[in-house]
Amino acid sequence: MAATLTKITGQQGSSFQGLLARGARVYIGTVLFDSSYPTGGEAVEFGFTPEFVIAEPTAGYVFTWDYTNEKLLAYRYDYDAVADGVAIQVADTTNLSAVTCRIMAIKA
Repeated sequence: MAATLTKITGQQGSSFQGLLARGARVYIGTVLFDSSYPTGGEAVEFGFTPEFVIAEPTAGYVFTWDYTNEKLLAYRYDYDAVADGVAIQVADTTNLSAVTCRIMAIKA
């Protein structure tokens, strides 16, 4: 099951006007994860292939975009581990249905 996107309209401020005038595509919205996060990330469809994606950290999670597979990956920090270090991907089948993050994707 894929994550659910909700587009936020009217958020493309004046800094995007030139980009949009040249035919760029911009998606600004939210991602609501489902109840079973899959290893390798959630499939997300913007309606175009983005060249840049940023997702806002929320609820203790950080997110990265897998450009090859067009998936949003969720990470957490495991401070209880023996060797604290970089963030680790959320475990397979983790319920993230209460997690919503803002996201922006751009195709110039």
